[in-house]
Amino acid sequence: MSQNTKSDSFSFEGARRAENLLQTGHPVFDKIVKIRYGSSILMLDETFSGAKNFLSVLFGSYAKDRADAPIEVRMRGKAESENVVVIQDSSISEVSIALSALREKHRGRILIHHELPDLLISNNAEVVLKTFQFWQPKTMDATTVEFYLLPKGTFEEVEKKILPFVEGVVEINVRDGEKRSELTFTPIGCCEHEHHLRSFPYKIEGERLLIEWAGGYTDEVREFSTETVDRLLNRYTGNLDSLKVVASSRPSLATLSVYDYWLLSQIVGKSLRYVSMIFPEQFEAILKKLSHWDIDGLVKVVESEGSLKEHLPKESEPKFQRRFVSLALALPTRVTSALIAAKTGKIHRVPADVLSASRMATVSLLNILLENTSAGEAQMRRIIELEKRFGEITARLTALKRISHLGEGPNPKVDMKHLEKIIATTFLIGYQIRPKIRKISGHGYEIVLTDCSLCKEITAKTPVCSQFSGTIEGICGVVFKLRTSCEEVDCRAMGEKVCRFVLNIMQQ
Repeated sequence: MSQNTKSDSFSFEGARRAENLLQTGHPVFDKIVKIRYGSSILMLDETFSGAKNFLSVLFGSYAKDRADAPIEVRMRGKAESENVVVIQDSSISEVSIALSALREKHRGRILIHHELPDLLISNNAEVVLKTFQFWQPKTMDATTVEFYLLPKGTFEEVEKKILPFVEGVVEINVRDGEKRSELTFTPIGCCEHEHHLRSFPYKIEGERLLIEWAGGYTDEVREFSTETVDRLLNRYTGNLDSLKVVASSRPSLATLSVYDYWLLSQIVGKSLRYVSMIFPEQFEAILKKLSHWDIDGLVKVVESEGSLKEHLPKESEPKFQRRFVSLALALPTRVTSALIAAKTGKIHRVPADVLSASRMATVSLLNILLENTSAGEAQMRRIIELEKRFGEITARLTALKRISHLGEGPNPKVDMKHLEKIIATTFLIGYQIRPKIRKISGHGYEIVLTDCSLCKEITAKTPVCSQFSGTIEGICGVVFKLRTSCEEVDCRAMGEKVCRFVLNIMQQ
C-alpha cells in the first residue's frame, strides 16, 4: 500500500470547521436540519397548527437546558409564561423596536415568531418585507435563531419574496399515506444536500416527536463505532491516490436519498484524489459518508489496479499564470470572458434555441406522465433535483478543466470578493447570458436572469431552471471551496418576468 507524504495527504482534522450550528437535542432532526446561529428560518405550514406543535415538542421535550427554552412572540392572546412575549395593538415600527430590544435581551436564544401573518394582514406586504429585511442583520448580530410561522399558500407573493432573506425553509405538509393521511416536514436549503427537498413523515406521540428514519418512526439515530470510522478515515486520507470507490451492491432510492444516489454514481470507479478535487468543500463529509457506506457494505474503498485514467489539474501554479488570472479578474466581465476563452481554447456551446426546445420537450413529457397530482408533483421535484445535480457536476468538471488550462492548481481558493465576477463570467462564457448579481445579506446573493434560455416558451407550476442552480453551486464549490445552496425562487415558466435565484453561503 503506497503512502502519500504528510504534506500531500488530506488532513481530516485540518479540514474540520467549527460551525456554530443549533442543536435541538433531537438526534434525527439535528441529523437532517442544519441551522446556524444568527439566521432566520421560514416555517411554511399547510395545516392549521402543525408548525406550532412541531416546534413545541421539538424544543419542549429534547432541549438539554430548559433555561434556554424558546421565546415566543405574538400579537394576540396572553403571556402564559415568561417565555411568551405579546406585542398587542402595535404599529409595525413599534413591533420592530420591541423585537430589537428582545434580541438584545436574549442574545443567542431561539425566537419563535407568530406575528408575521398579523403584520401582513394589517400592513402593506412590501412594507413588511422591507422591515423583515431590516431585521436580518440584527438577527446575525444577536446570534439568535428565529423561526417565522406562516400559513402556506395564504400569502403566496410574500412566500417567494421573503426567501432571499432567510437561511432556509421548513415546510409542514399533509400527504396521503397508504392507510391514512400523514404529516411531513421538508427542509429547503437549511440542510445537507442529501436531505434538500426530501419529505420526512413524522408523528407526535405524547412528548415525543417521531420522524421516519432508517425504516421506522424514531427519535434516535444509529451511531457508528467511532473507532471503526476513525480507522477507515485514516486509511482513506493516507492513500488518496491509490484508493478508489467501488459499489458492492446495487443501491435503491428506498435506502438512499436522491442526492446520495447521484453522489454515489459520480464517485464510483474514481480515486479519492479525484473526489477531493471535484468536491473540495464537501470532501470531509463525503469521506465520513463513505466510511458509513463501507461499514454497511454498500461500497468498498479498494486499492486500484494500475493507474486510474483521470484527467486531473496539475498541482503547479506558475507565477505568470497567477498574474494572468489576477489581471483577468480585475477587468470587465466581457473582457475577462474573452481572455479566459482565448487562454483555455475553443468553447463549445449548445445554441439557446436548441437548449430551450430540448427543455420544453422534457417538461411537456413529464407533465403528461406525472399528471397533476400531489404524488406527481413530488416526483417532478425529485426529477428537477436530479437535473440540478447534473448541472452541478457539469460545472465542477468544466471549472476544473478551465483551471487546468489556465495553469492553476486545484487547491488554492479564490477570494470571495470575486464571486459576482466568477458567476457572471460562467454564464457569459457557457450560455451567452448576462446575469445581474447583487449581495442581499451577510451570506446571501441574488442572481437575476432576464434572458434565461432554459425556460423559454415553457409553462409550469414550479421553477424548472434547476440546471442553472446546480451550475452556481458547482462553481462555488470548486472555485471558492464553499458549501452553498442555490434555489430558483422566480421562474419565467411560472409567468414571472425574470428567473431569480437565491444563493446562500452555508460555510464561511
